Amino acid sequence: MRLISEIWAKAYINVVQINNAFAYVVKRGEKNSGQILIKIISPDKVRLLIPAPMNYESNFDRKWIEKICVDKINYEEIEVELEKQSQFDSDLWIIDVESKDGRDFLEIL
Repeated sequence: MRLISEIWAKAYINVVQINNAFAYVVKRGEKNSGQILIKIISPDKVRLLIPAPMNYESNFDRKWIEKICVDKINYEEIEVELEKQSQFDSDLWIIDVESKDGRDFLEIL
């Protein structure tokens, strides 16, 4: 069974903070089934992670793929993509993670 978005987001933020990084919700979406996008901010680059398409073999586990990775100077591309996704999906969650080494901490969940 898959966790609802709100509970998953709270758990993820806790995992990030326990590991000495900083995470926060930029946009709160629909609490039960809103899609979650994660922006990983490190000193030199910014990455946007999106949910991988689900298939029948996924066991409802959340899988992630990197959609965009840019130098921190050129992060506008990610902001444009997030705005586009937000306009398309009003139920969307956006979580920012600030990590010194660019780690996303998803392997822990």
